[in-house]
Amino acid sequence: MSNSNVPQALRRAALILAALLGILAIPFRAARAQCPTDSVSYCSNVTTSSNSALSFNCFDCYLPNYLAGNGSYDLALGMLSVRLNNTQQAYATVDVEDVYVVSGIAPSAPLDFTARLVYSGTAGFPYAYGAASGSGRIRLVGGVQNQVSFACSQQCVQPYGNLDVPVQVVAGAPFRIHCGVEAGAANGATGEMWGHLTFVGLPGGASIMSCQGYRQDFPVPALPMSWGALKLLYR
Repeated sequence: MSNSNVPQALRRAALILAALLGILAIPFRAARAQCPTDSVSYCSNVTTSSNSALSFNCFDCYLPNYLAGNGSYDLALGMLSVRLNNTQQAYATVDVEDVYVVSGIAPSAPLDFTARLVYSGTAGFPYAYGAASGSGRIRLVGGVQNQVSFACSQQCVQPYGNLDVPVQVVAGAPFRIHCGVEAGAANGATGEMWGHLTFVGLPGGASIMSCQGYRQDFPVPALPMSWGALKLLYR
């Protein structure tokens, strides 16, 4: 090939590469467009969202100009929360759902593991007549649901723990997990609820990824090595 043909050949190769990248990007964009929608609400105000992350303000149900707290979620991090502070009366909810797939191991291998929502809630009462509540839930869509709730006035223990649901799928098959948190507060009280989604029980080398960008890797355990073998390795 002559030198004069080199730039033309490079341009053709670049055009082919760009076309291939465009073809590969189409399924990715389509998959993102098919991610489940999420919802956030306070009092009677409900908003649906297709964003992977969202933060919103909550206002008092009877004092619409009074900022009562906030809520948020980030599906890539597996986080969701609601916080209401010193309000006359307010309640808020975050409900999210995403599609997950296990990769990194043999396709169609049967898997039995756990989806876990680590939750924590608080309630505070600056006045003797305050009241607060909260709840958290996790559900394998089409399968088991697990939930917790608390409601108290004047005094309340801070709840925390794990909500587990079993997941039985084959590697490469998509499955959906729905999570939600809710909090309420009245008469100057503070109510909060947090949740963090994680997975446990998958073999080393596996990864879980989601439509909205979540990823959790399960590292391969290191093989034990004696002190003598280690010295020989670095000699």
